[in-house]
Amino acid sequence: MDFEEIKRANAEIASLRGRGQLREVIALVEATAGKITDKDDSVAILAQSLYAAQEMKDEPLSRQFATQILAIDPGVPSAKKALGLS
Repeated sequence: MDFEEIKRANAEIASLRGRGQLREVIALVEATAGKITDKDDSVAILAQSLYAAQEMKDEPLSRQFATQILAIDPGVPSAKKALGLS
């Protein structure tokens, strides 16, 4: 994905989260994350799904996304916290 596509995906994800459409956020992140090659952009997109899962109080899904994030960048505080590592 190029920068503009990532920017559009981020805007759509933010809009969905703002409207409380958390399942849609997760679906869009899952469809998008694998196409992103940049580490920072990938973590940023995955973090949105972590936050959505946390808002839904879905602990297994939160842990899944936190694990994915930490596999890319082991220093992300919100992912570490979701796994009880901080």
